[in-house]
Amino acid sequence: MATMQQVAKKAKVSIATVSRILNNDRTLNVREETRALVFQVAKEIGYELKPKKSINNFRIGIVQWIPSYEEIHDIYYQAIRMSIDTYCIVNDIRVKKYFKENLEDIFLDTTLNGVICIGKFSTSLAEKIHLHHKNVIFVDSNPDSSKYDAVVSDLKDGTRQAMDYFVSKNHKHIGYIGGREVLETKSGKQFIDPREKEYLNYMIEHHLENDQAFYLGEFTAEFGYSAMLELLKLNVIPTAVLCGNDSIAVGALRALNETNNAGLISIIGFNDVPDAKFYSPPLTTVNIDTRSMGEIACAMLLSKFSLKNGTNVRVMCSVNLVIRDSVYQI
Repeated sequence: MATMQQVAKKAKVSIATVSRILNNDRTLNVREETRALVFQVAKEIGYELKPKKSINNFRIGIVQWIPSYEEIHDIYYQAIRMSIDTYCIVNDIRVKKYFKENLEDIFLDTTLNGVICIGKFSTSLAEKIHLHHKNVIFVDSNPDSSKYDAVVSDLKDGTRQAMDYFVSKNHKHIGYIGGREVLETKSGKQFIDPREKEYLNYMIEHHLENDQAFYLGEFTAEFGYSAMLELLKLNVIPTAVLCGNDSIAVGALRALNETNNAGLISIIGFNDVPDAKFYSPPLTTVNIDTRSMGEIACAMLLSKFSLKNGTNVRVMCSVNLVIRDSVYQI
């Protein structure tokens, strides 16, 4: 049986583009020649399309892994959820939202055509959701790549872009301030962040130093602030610090400014939140395209109703370093 991957390879476009074209996604900006080519290739290699349902009858559940009151302060997860909301509004898809506080309700809802789960989910919780809802897409992480479709961002490459930029500015003593999110398990298992792992790998590979300038806590400005104050007490202070997200970075920058150490340490964040360019100094950060992540997740979910494809799909969205003024040449 022909697969979506084969269509993408022959048409020389991404799997996500194939999914969105074959699903007649109205929000996709693509040339008509490309759209026609994808349909032609699908027909030539025998890619089977399921009878298309009326999109107006679709009802999607959005599962946000954090409580609603936390999402207000978490721009990253909020942005992904809002991009899904926007996609559904444009495509006349009805949506029902579930947060941590009402998650159990989704197991009783029999009206949903599919579910999009945002954030970190344990394998047991993912299995329970999948047991009640066959069509599931995970965004931001994948509890089990052998079972589920997912949309993730390339945090490993983003970390390397940031570290390469530090090194290009002659920084050899680079610290790290990051966080670990906790999965919903009996033991409260911590999710080791890919940025943390790739930072450590990079430091070893390039024989760089951090002299204990390594701090893990929460992905908040408060933690970034307190961690930077502790870092400034070290005997050897790093010349640069990679922060796990922009919230941590803004807290770290505030600590530097308040202790009259502005300009002492170069800072790079992650996410490229809208206010990053207004920080003092404007923040160099790794941009994560949350809008594309949400839109692709929607297209993948809808494709499950129109495409006969049993292969699990994992889409990794590229990231890019946005250079501003928070990294200094040594």
